[in-house]
Amino acid sequence: MVPHFSVMVVLGCGLVFAGGDFHFQLGRVLAPVPRTELDGAAIDAYVTSRDEFLVTTGDKGVSALPVTAGAKASVTSSNGEVASVAAHGDLVAVPEMGVPHTLPGSVHLDQFRAGDARFPSLVKTYPTCAHPDMITFTPDGSKILVACEGEIDAETRADPEGAIGVIDLS
Repeated sequence: MVPHFSVMVVLGCGLVFAGGDFHFQLGRVLAPVPRTELDGAAIDAYVTSRDEFLVTTGDKGVSALPVTAGAKASVTSSNGEVASVAAHGDLVAVPEMGVPHTLPGSVHLDQFRAGDARFPSLVKTYPTCAHPDMITFTPDGSKILVACEGEIDAETRADPEGAIGVIDLS
């Protein structure tokens, strides 16, 4: 019990003193990191080769946020809502909801290429089911799995089926 209590006290102190322009990260040592303002803040993926987090930024975008202190985020936008993003090597998959969200959406497969200073280049767009929400690559990167919620529309009462989409990249 005592070791766990010590960790809780250290983390608690870190949270108490994390005011101002700095926030604390837990690593080998608690260290202040600069704060970055974004419209949303769900960190969905990490691109190892670029040392960047991919963050969903609210309704219609994804930010590539460099881990380097003080670096600016690059943002890509879409026509429909973006709920998540996944990365595997230099590939990035972004599900985009249909407009309205009861219509089938799509998955954009992007790839970081040599010389890309900002967000990756579009490789292909795949149609998918209604309200694509969560997305991930299989461990070998050969497939993309998409969870489609198929949520009901409160106004029109349209109620598409929920589904799991499998996109074969081989």
